[in-house]
Amino acid sequence: MKRKSSIGLSEIIFALILVMDISLDVSPVVAQDEGSELGASIKVTQANPLIAKVTLKPIMAFSSVFVEVPNSIQGTSNTCLLNNLLAGKTYTCSIGAQAGDSTNGLVVTVNGRVGTNPDSPMIRKVFTVPNPTFDAVKTRNKDEAEHKKKGRAELKQNQATK
Repeated sequence: MKRKSSIGLSEIIFALILVMDISLDVSPVVAQDEGSELGASIKVTQANPLIAKVTLKPIMAFSSVFVEVPNSIQGTSNTCLLNNLLAGKTYTCSIGAQAGDSTNGLVVTVNGRVGTNPDSPMIRKVFTVPNPTFDAVKTRNKDEAEHKKKGRAELKQNQATK
């Protein structure tokens, strides 16, 4: 005589919990660009000196967002500070900075803080704007010439101390 198998309600619930747990653990991870929550984009009107407009359309609320250019020849320049950004609203910021001749591009960072606490998470989006006046060969030759000159000076100094 064959035994008829029966599954009770508790076994079904347990099986569903297992399946749900497994599906959550093995679900495919969608790779998103870092900082996509900020909804940041940049429109460059001039490359060097950099003149650009950063547009933000965050998908979540941010207590503050600041835009900076950390590698301009003037040093780090904080160009915009926006507070209390709401999800779905559009915000704009105009920026300007100067790249040095030996800099191949300017970095524009958009940094958003989620909470008001200084320990609140930061979300960052980074853009690199190429420097059209950058000449890689000229920069390499200049660096090599300076390195050789420094080496010769050190050699003379070492010979003089012997």
